[in-house]
Amino acid sequence: MGSAALGSLVPVTLVLGALLVAALWMRRRLEQAGLGPGGHSVRLTTEHAVHVVTVEGRRWMIGTGPAGSPTLLAELPPEAVDG
Repeated sequence: MGSAALGSLVPVTLVLGALLVAALWMRRRLEQAGLGPGGHSVRLTTEHAVHVVTVEGRRWMIGTGPAGSPTLLAELPPEAVDG
């Protein structure tokens, strides 16, 4: 490998490393932020999970996995409020 190829490999490696760190940081922030009031997650396997997400009073069941983007599985009825 010539010095020109090595010279262009270093910046690419640095950019990919920075993207990895940013992705891990965002994942941690999102996990700490929660899924809204009444939201929760259930891991089905190491790669698959089902999440209940609440946004502006609407509740959705969303499935995630390695095959693609998150999928809306169902819209759930609003949670009953005690009182």
